[in-house]
Amino acid sequence: MNSTNLLTIVLVSFISFSFMESSLTRNYSSVDRLWSITPSVYAFISLQHGAFNQRSIVMFALISIWGIRLTHNFHRKGGYRRGEEDYRWNNLREMRMLRHPIVWAFFNLTFISIYQHTLLFMITLPCVYVAEMNSSNNAELMVALNGFDFFASASFLFFLFIETKADNEQFAFQEAKKMYREGKTSNDNTINDKKFKNDLKNGFLSQGLFARSRHPNFFSEQMIWWSLCVFAYAQSNETSPLFLKSCKDLKSTTTSKYFIRIISCSVRKRFNVPICLCSIHYVFLGAILLSLLFQGSTNFTESITSKKYAMYKVYQKKVNRLIPSLFSNSVAVVSEDDAARTIQQRWKEKEKKKKKKKNDEEEDSSLVDDHISTKKRTEKKIKKRSLLSEIFRRNSKKDY
Repeated sequence: MNSTNLLTIVLVSFISFSFMESSLTRNYSSVDRLWSITPSVYAFISLQHGAFNQRSIVMFALISIWGIRLTHNFHRKGGYRRGEEDYRWNNLREMRMLRHPIVWAFFNLTFISIYQHTLLFMITLPCVYVAEMNSSNNAELMVALNGFDFFASASFLFFLFIETKADNEQFAFQEAKKMYREGKTSNDNTINDKKFKNDLKNGFLSQGLFARSRHPNFFSEQMIWWSLCVFAYAQSNETSPLFLKSCKDLKSTTTSKYFIRIISCSVRKRFNVPICLCSIHYVFLGAILLSLLFQGSTNFTESITSKKYAMYKVYQKKVNRLIPSLFSNSVAVVSEDDAARTIQQRWKEKEKKKKKKKNDEEEDSSLVDDHISTKKRTEKKIKKRSLLSEIFRRNSKKDY
């Protein structure tokens, strides 16, 4: 069995498993639990197809390190606990256009299962490309390790370190937040740290890396997979280029099957672009689609967070969205009076909702009681009338 067929079978298997599991359990974080595992599987299959060449070995090792770290982070947050689900799926289910069961089932099949698993395969396309170029069928296209491989490895590890640091900061804050809500104190006294005190009052983390970027982990995750594309560039040569100098090369090159046309060639000529941008090599598709997914995911996440925390809009104005800034920007803490006022307002809103619900229930109950009492009165009247008519009938007979 060739690698293409094997990769297709594995991809379809993952899609089928996630769709069936989520449909049966009504838990839609199945892909989330597999997110850190599937890329390593695709990278290993590519490694075998590439006859265990040095570049594929390095790529597989880096992806495995990424997968182990992400699996550990997901596990310590409780992601593998039974019934655990990403809170964003519940918010999506409450959207008006997705409330209908049939519409949600279609969304589960197309986006949650098919699109996300296909994306996880596509971010490993550089591994597939490198393996293809180093297979026994393409011996003339083999390229030895070079400076670009070193740069790609260093870039991958650097952004992996940034992502790890961001996840550790967020995890420590969330643990302190749980203790803060329960009124406990931590053994290492981090809850008494001035930085944490401010963030606990605000309700979200704005210190460390999060003072430079609102989502440093999201940014790093994207850059990790863009770094993987550099390995494909290190593999490329004049015979199998990653970028075309002109559109004519697309027709003449032996690797034209690896390019996808996206725009008209006239656009390139109009702006005098030195390379052909009308077609794109398939190794970049995964990184591009992942970046687009994170744009939508970040928007949705921040829309939820800004509704929960009053100071988050101030944080949005002061701190970059994704790309970290050189200088940190601390967010002003909510004063104790403002915090108390916010809590009091939320409590009043909750009490108002409870009172309204109770009044509605009482009103419904009174309507039911009124209906029952009216029915009883009607029955009594009917019974009284029938009794009077019976007495009248008997008296009439006697008179006769």
